[in-house]
Amino acid sequence: MQRTSARRLSVLCAVLALTLASDAWANPRINVQIFRPSAHPGDLINTWGSDIPENGFWSASTMLSFGKNPLVFVGFVQGNPTPRRHEVVQNQFTHELMGSYALFEWVDIGLNVPIHWVNDGEDGGFADTKPFSTVAFGDIRLDPKVRIIRRSDDTLGFGLAASAMLVIPTGDPDGFVSDGFSWQPGIIADWKGFGLHLSTNLGVR
Repeated sequence: MQRTSARRLSVLCAVLALTLASDAWANPRINVQIFRPSAHPGDLINTWGSDIPENGFWSASTMLSFGKNPLVFVGFVQGNPTPRRHEVVQNQFTHELMGSYALFEWVDIGLNVPIHWVNDGEDGGFADTKPFSTVAFGDIRLDPKVRIIRRSDDTLGFGLAASAMLVIPTGDPDGFVSDGFSWQPGIIADWKGFGLHLSTNLGVR
């Protein structure tokens, strides 16, 4: 009876140890896609403006981007002053599919679908990271933009809008291309005049 209980306890401890080791080996959820363009027409690439198109206006666009070494770990070994580098993600080639649809001249709904055709890194570095797929989807971003203050006319003056981006975690959590589920509200203030378009964005990510 004692041998049977001891054997069961040993098996239980082994299963628990394997579970903990598996959890510890999971990669941290980090999204190294820094360049995230806006899907709204009239915005300044990855800086939002307050303009909203006329009711029923839709747009579709695409954009390509490349990131070099977006995630690098640097560490030191005792007794060696030279730092060691582990380029966890070395190359990231991203194809962004974007679209938008305007309602009532007050709301524009944007949609971003990023696809990482290349997302590779250095094998055998000192950082204990889990292998990941070199092709991966990113997080889908649903981005409603709501006008608060409209310019006196559509080309000049001060404008104000709010964004309420919803991030849907469709990205590979082990591939460093996912933020997880999140809501990222923001305020957009801009000014047009004398051939200039100045904009500032303030939000939470």
